[in-house]
Amino acid sequence: MLMTAEVSAINVNIQPQSPPGLGQKLETLLGWIYYIAILMAVAGAIVGGAMLWTGRDQGKYLLALALISLAVLAALPTLIQAI
Repeated sequence: MLMTAEVSAINVNIQPQSPPGLGQKLETLLGWIYYIAILMAVAGAIVGGAMLWTGRDQGKYLLALALISLAVLAALPTLIQAI
């Protein structure tokens, strides 16, 4: 005996929402963390450049990591929107 059944798709549209009053605070915190990370990467690039200028070999690693961090931070908004 062969049985066929029709399955209808349920259209579920879930919109993620933060708890009341927490969304704005969370956005502010993440904004501060983002700008502090940018400032730290810029400071790392400056310190790495200064270390290279004074002849310390470790400066090139610090400078490279700071520039990579800046590149990731600059691309972060685009990466988040793509998700």
